[in-house]
Amino acid sequence: MASKRTPIDKFEATLNEILEDYKQGVDKNLNNAIQKIAKAGAKAVKGNAKSSFGGTGAYANSWQVRTDAEDRILKRKAIIHAGAPHYRLAHLLEFGHAKRGGGRVSGRPHIAPVEEMVIEQFEKEVLDL
Repeated sequence: MASKRTPIDKFEATLNEILEDYKQGVDKNLNNAIQKIAKAGAKAVKGNAKSSFGGTGAYANSWQVRTDAEDRILKRKAIIHAGAPHYRLAHLLEFGHAKRGGGRVSGRPHIAPVEEMVIEQFEKEVLDL
């Protein structure tokens, strides 16, 4: 197989083109991994919340994935969060809270296990790129 020869005066431009192509491929794969894992994380939190708290499921169904407006071009940031008006409950349910008449309600961890799972999956996915 014959190799393609590049004149020395065009070497820098050719090398930059090759590196840019590689960077775009890595960015695309990284963005896909982030979105896929974030969606799986939101689904897992919904499942944990439904099994832990029951009820109408409004809190559990409020969990969603958001990509920040400033990072839409790169899409390198995905946030898993509880939507309105249930975002205030997440911390209280996860860590517990004081009762009005005294005493304390113990927390029911339903976010922390998913956080650990998402971190492990993301590290595994990035190493496989």
